[in-house]
Amino acid sequence: MNEGSDIRTERWISRALRAGVVTSAVLMIVGVAVETASTYPLMDGLVDPLAVVRAALSGYAVSTGIVLLSGGILILMLTPIIRVLAALVTFILENDNTFTLVAAVVLGMFVLELLVSLS
Repeated sequence: MNEGSDIRTERWISRALRAGVVTSAVLMIVGVAVETASTYPLMDGLVDPLAVVRAALSGYAVSTGIVLLSGGILILMLTPIIRVLAALVTFILENDNTFTLVAAVVLGMFVLELLVSLS
């Protein structure tokens, strides 16, 4: 790849990361506001964000604020994975075998960690 396409790739990755962080922040701020304004008290203790989203999608009654907070947390957790995936694609397109291997190992570690945490 040439220098111009490298800059475009980095800008695209930067925009994707920024969008993930901003979306996450907005969801969490709105979630706190909705939860504070509603009649439901904030849940005590730790809440598993994935379990909350699954429960909401399954039709269980879950506070809207908690769903928004959980969605924001999940998006924030996925943002680094998106960065590594974008780097992997970039390295594959550049035929950079060393960094392709490194990015694939890091992505594999992310996936393994995700699978272990969900079990």
